[in-house]
Amino acid sequence: MQGSLTHLSHADFKYFENAFKDYSNAQSKDITFRNLREIIISFKKFGKNIVQTCLEKIIKRLASQNEDEVYVGYRDYCEYLQFIALEHDKYLNERDPEIKYLFELLSLGESSIYKKKIVEVIKDFELPINIDEFFAPIGKKEEIFFEDFCYLFKSTGESGEILMNTFASSFYKINTNE
Repeated sequence: MQGSLTHLSHADFKYFENAFKDYSNAQSKDITFRNLREIIISFKKFGKNIVQTCLEKIIKRLASQNEDEVYVGYRDYCEYLQFIALEHDKYLNERDPEIKYLFELLSLGESSIYKKKIVEVIKDFELPINIDEFFAPIGKKEEIFFEDFCYLFKSTGESGEILMNTFASSFYKINTNE
């Protein structure tokens, strides 16, 4: 799969890669949209509501209602997985008090923060973050609201442990040591 699947662990990545191989047609090397649906639904880490909503958005984009007539190539498969993983993480992050706290801290209690400010913080703290990759999930937006901010982080997962990405954990560690 592609390196852009940043919101999936290596093990999850391998699961999806193997599932695609298992379902793919030997001649066309594609799978049907119905196969995609089965693979995604069988993956228990994604919430059912998120999966259903995302799959509906994807099928609408494909302008088809017959899931057996829509074929999905490997590249599109990766794109759809990334979309679902991002939506899943966003959903969990919107409910994560640590992410909310970090946003409030950076935005100084305002409803949004400018990308420029986050970049300044990353540079000031010399965090080892590729700026383009970090902001890729939100595109070229300059004003970032909490909903957008939640796309920037991998979710903490269902374990309840605080597993923040490099930016958040570095920032948190620096601020708690003062």
